[in-house]
Amino acid sequence: MDKFVSELKDACLLKGEFTLRNGKKSDVYLDIRRAYGYPRMLNMIVDKLNELIDPHTEATCVVGYGFGGMTLANVMASRHGLNLTNIRDEPKTYGTQKQVEGYEPRPSDKIIIPDDVFTSGSSLIRATEVIRPTGAKILRYGVVVNREEGDPNVLDAELVWLMTKSEMGL
Repeated sequence: MDKFVSELKDACLLKGEFTLRNGKKSDVYLDIRRAYGYPRMLNMIVDKLNELIDPHTEATCVVGYGFGGMTLANVMASRHGLNLTNIRDEPKTYGTQKQVEGYEPRPSDKIIIPDDVFTSGSSLIRATEVIRPTGAKILRYGVVVNREEGDPNVLDAELVWLMTKSEMGL
């Protein structure tokens, strides 16, 4: 097992009884957000995602949804001088009552959407549903771990990942 995978597994693998975002039960939980608390780990994750997603090509915007995606999006956008959009689960009920915060994508934008884990794709689908009315094009989705339980073809663009659950020995 590669050193990065081993370190990520040590930092983020929890065993027990968990309910995943899609409602399914699992005896392992990959809490990638734990790695975000360590600058070296977070930077390694972003560096490796950048190699796969290649934000230098056409991307104009990075979109974050949920805590797992927003942290990655913030770091990626800042590093590459790209516009940043963060999406709330629901529109605010006060103030501007916005669901989309930061940069508001336009039809000419080309978007990258990172996230921590792909299980069924529900988070990425939700982000896509919020972005789609802007007319912006989603270039790629990138996740740290693909749990190999969902079909990446449910997404509007290519899904790339750093590792699979089975590559982590799970």
